[in-house]
Amino acid sequence: MSEVKYKNYLDHEIHVKFVEGILEQSQSWQWFIEYIENNYDLSDISSYIEYKNRSNSLVSILSKFANILEICDSNFQFKTILLQEVYEISKYYVGAIERAHCAENVNSEFSKILFLSVWLTKLQNLGNDSKYIVDNRFMNQRNFHQTLNMQVFDYDKEEIILYLEKIKLLDFEEVERNIKDNLNRVVYDLSEKFFDIYGDRLLSANCFSFQSFDRETSLTWQEDTLLDMLKISIINGEVTPIYSNGDIIVPNYKCWTPDLLKQLKIYFNNHISDFVIESIDFLLNRKDPNIETIESHCNLFIELISKGKNYEILNSSTYEIFVNVKRKMVHNYS
Repeated sequence: MSEVKYKNYLDHEIHVKFVEGILEQSQSWQWFIEYIENNYDLSDISSYIEYKNRSNSLVSILSKFANILEICDSNFQFKTILLQEVYEISKYYVGAIERAHCAENVNSEFSKILFLSVWLTKLQNLGNDSKYIVDNRFMNQRNFHQTLNMQVFDYDKEEIILYLEKIKLLDFEEVERNIKDNLNRVVYDLSEKFFDIYGDRLLSANCFSFQSFDRETSLTWQEDTLLDMLKISIINGEVTPIYSNGDIIVPNYKCWTPDLLKQLKIYFNNHISDFVIESIDFLLNRKDPNIETIESHCNLFIELISKGKNYEILNSSTYEIFVNVKRKMVHNYS
């Protein structure tokens, strides 16, 4: 028997129909429910890694449910329990139902994790002037509490820890520890072998080349953010993310403020990380890199030239940095 293949995305015409319905404040959305039930994998999960692999498509649906709930409060007919639970979670996100009511109506392992993630994200939004639908960094990154106003988490802290006991997945232990550590403001130092593992990717003539690779689990937010910087490229002198659809930017380079970059430099205190951070600071804020970073770019560029491949030279991020340095110098002296 062949395995069922799901799209797990909206066809273009469906996306257009959805947008038109929102603009027209339509009250008829049963067609949308039926499309999702026919084209999305709505089975439950047996591991957290499965949740991570499947969550993006359903988080997008949760976001669209939130859009619908802003204009329509109809009760829809669901054939699948998981989609009905996602709809309940979206009602909690927009404030249409209380958290306790939502928790009572969520029983699948997938939806319990999604509900917990939305719960944490709502607290994060409340105390930090953000508007995320779902932000999993509290679950996946050590030290993430350092980036937040944590006072808003204190009232719900014990209830969150109790709710963690409801999630029975064997590979959820690490996520559970991250959540508890962030709630308790536990601080982690730099991973012992971080630069041994990632140094060659960071200190590279083509470090900004949409790099995507497997990472160690439970990195600190500082380590994750530094590696996220390798997921951009430089096109016509501008930082270009690996993915952008208007609402979502991956990585979200707009949050790499001068203050955040300063924090990262202090945390790592290493010439390899400085090479990446100062290059990003130059691209985003036109702050001149230190001489050591310039020398590193020069050495890497000379190494590229020695290999004699013009295409690699002209498309390297180091070449792009040099071009932009020259443009800045011309502008300053013109």
